[in-house]
Amino acid sequence: MKNHSEVLIWQGEFAQAETLLLEAYQVPAGNSAGAVDARRQLADELAELYERIGKSDQAEQWHRRSASTAPATGPATSEAP
Repeated sequence: MKNHSEVLIWQGEFAQAETLLLEAYQVPAGNSAGAVDARRQLADELAELYERIGKSDQAEQWHRRSASTAPATGPATSEAP
C-alpha cells in the first residue's frame, strides 16, 4: 500500500493517493500488533500527504489519530518467584 501511495504522490496524483490511503485505513484490521502498527503508519502517511498539499487542519487530525493509536502490547507475563 505504501509504495503505491508514494508513487501516486510522486506523480502528483494526490486525490488518488488520498482515496487509497483512506480506504486502507477503513479496512477492519483487528488488534494484533501488526494491525495496530499498520493503522498508525497509514495515519502518518495521511498526515504527511495533507501537509504536502497544504491541508494543515487535516494533517493535524491525522497526527493526533496516529498518536492516539494504542501501542501494540504482548501477552501478559508473570515472573516465577
